[in-house]
Amino acid sequence: VKADQYEEAFTKALKANDLDQLSWLCSRIEIPKIFNQTQLPLTQCVLISIIQQLSCDLQHNTRAKLDWLKECTLALDPNDPSISSYVIPVLSTLLQNLEEIYRQNSENANPHTSTLRMLMHIVNSIISSGNRTSKFQKHSHND
Repeated sequence: VKADQYEEAFTKALKANDLDQLSWLCSRIEIPKIFNQTQLPLTQCVLISIIQQLSCDLQHNTRAKLDWLKECTLALDPNDPSISSYVIPVLSTLLQNLEEIYRQNSENANPHTSTLRMLMHIVNSIISSGNRTSKFQKHSHND
């Protein structure tokens, strides 16, 4: 995938609604090539869609998915009007799935524990700030 075609490649994989295809694409692209750029080559719509699809199955390719989910959530702008109505539902589902895999593996020596905890913290922070923002907006409209 050429650098100027990331958005197109991810959009195509996401539209196929095939987690294997998306996972394959993620495995072919080095994370820093996307997320270390000053101008992020993926739109907010693509980021939230990647989060939604990758979070569906965290049992397989866990390390890679967690790495991608971490970078996508860190790059997410929850106030972007194109995704603002999707952020809380998508991240709430992600958080439930993260908590589930964390619980399932808590008795074992889980190599993903640190990443899981960090990602749960990031997601919780975004959800909390989103809930505060929406409550504030509702309150300020009533004035």
